[in-house]
Amino acid sequence: MSIQDQAQELANLADRLPAGQVQSINNELNTALGQVTHLLGNTTSAATVQQSIGRAQSLAADLGAAIEQAQNDITTAAQHHLSG
Repeated sequence: MSIQDQAQELANLADRLPAGQVQSINNELNTALGQVTHLLGNTTSAATVQQSIGRAQSLAADLGAAIEQAQNDITTAAQHHLSG
């Protein structure tokens, strides 16, 4: 495999990382948060569930940032590989 091919494979790998799936997860969490608020109102149970969803949203945001960093690092590696 040529250096050009290897760099292209790295670029393809960066594109395949599931950054879009994290956004989908965040959308589902936001929907769930709204439903919990609507169904449970201002109750202790609602607050507990909202805190859990908030933690999940925070973790999802961290995961999204980590995936973006991985994509950037892979892209940089591909460019560096080409410049040899």
